[in-house]
Amino acid sequence: MRRMTVLSTSFAMRGPAVAVVLVAALGAAPAGAGERPGLEESQAFVSKLADDAVRIWGRHASDEAARLAAMDSLIRAAFDVDFITRAVLGRQWRELDPAERRRFREVFPEFVVQVYLPHVARYSRDHMRVLGARPRGKRDVLVKSEFLTDQGNWVDGDWRVRSGEGGLRIIDLVVAGVSLLLVQRQEFEAVIRRDGFAGLVERLLERKNRAANPRG
Repeated sequence: MRRMTVLSTSFAMRGPAVAVVLVAALGAAPAGAGERPGLEESQAFVSKLADDAVRIWGRHASDEAARLAAMDSLIRAAFDVDFITRAVLGRQWRELDPAERRRFREVFPEFVVQVYLPHVARYSRDHMRVLGARPRGKRDVLVKSEFLTDQGNWVDGDWRVRSGEGGLRIIDLVVAGVSLLLVQRQEFEAVIRRDGFAGLVERLLERKNRAANPRG
């Protein structure tokens, strides 16, 4: 499997600090209309995602291009990419003009796939166990799971599920107490402060090119 990483892998935020910021970030940008999904329904949704990843890996074991294309489709169907696109910029999203928003929507979805694909692919059925689910806020369900690392340790992995116009969607994954969405939000805010919005787009395009040409 081709290794894909985020712009930064510094998981410094943990525990209560993550929870406080996460509530603000996810509550600020609703992802479609809908009541909070059921606990069993949400748990089954995450379990099916892991099962589908296993099937894709087995079906395309000898064809990496086909495997990555299938996993790309799986991620885009399971995660609320439009919500994540808006939430990852926070208040910066409101400050963009319509042309900038369109540009970000063009380049960011592929980055979403790069962020979440390794977790879905690597921690699938054989390396993930779903432990239960609980309500999270007024609209979401947090599906609790554990991932088996290369070192043989189990780490927490919480999938935040919301019901939107297209059905259930994942809006964040919290690994070992660290929100992947918030890690990226902090990273993007730093890039925008330093290089502006155009600099952020340029960074995303560079990552896209490196992913498409890993040996280039």
